[in-house]
Amino acid sequence: MVNLDSAEGRRRLGSGPPTLTYGIDRGADVHATDVETTARGIASRGEGRVIGTALRGLFNVESWLATAADSVRAGCQAK
Repeated sequence: MVNLDSAEGRRRLGSGPPTLTYGIDRGADVHATDVETTARGIASRGEGRVIGTALRGLFNVESWLATAADSVRAGCQAK
């Protein structure tokens, strides 16, 4: 899996076998939209779900997306 929000991830893309990508960028296979950060935390949409938490920082959205991408790669389906 490759994080397209990372310069290193973008550099590595295409240098090996086909890779599942994730990131806040809409060009990623698994991505978030409508990301909102406030003093109360963060909220976003990702893979058809609204996700919110009191945690702060866009890196937490990237962590959620990495987890979702890994679940997709493992064959899990959202219910």
